[in-house]
Amino acid sequence: MVQTGQLDPEQILTQVEPLSSVIDAYKAFDTRQPGWIKVELLPRPANREDKDGVVSAARN
Repeated sequence: MVQTGQLDPEQILTQVEPLSSVIDAYKAFDTRQPGWIKVELLPRPANREDKDGVVSAARN
């Protein structure tokens, strides 16, 4: 579905975290914390615009 363009994974991202927080991010995802559905891990902290146009910094 991704290859055919039917699904854009960025549309379902719920969390963006720096790679340095991978352990905490995995724990939150693994324990099914509210709002942790699809997580993007970035190699370095960065700002990201969410689906509502709000820019937020990745948490450290």
